[in-house]
Amino acid sequence: MSNIEEQVKDIADRLPIEFPEQVYVRRGNEYIASYDPVLSIGIEDGQLYIQGVPYLYTHKLDEFDRVYVTTDEPVEVEATK
Repeated sequence: MSNIEEQVKDIADRLPIEFPEQVYVRRGNEYIASYDPVLSIGIEDGQLYIQGVPYLYTHKLDEFDRVYVTTDEPVEVEATK
């Protein structure tokens, strides 16, 4: 089992994930996305899928190297000009 598969399994064992917890997707120090609530999560056909309400989100496995649950990493949005 790969590291990503282990991370996804650990999250799946904790479902549902609801605010203030969020599922974070990162590549190194780069923020990719975060989700809450998360009702299901898994890997299928080379993609991570995350089922929220009412949406289904997907990421190709090469887009990220970590997926985890946290309450400590709020995303800071910078205004664009």
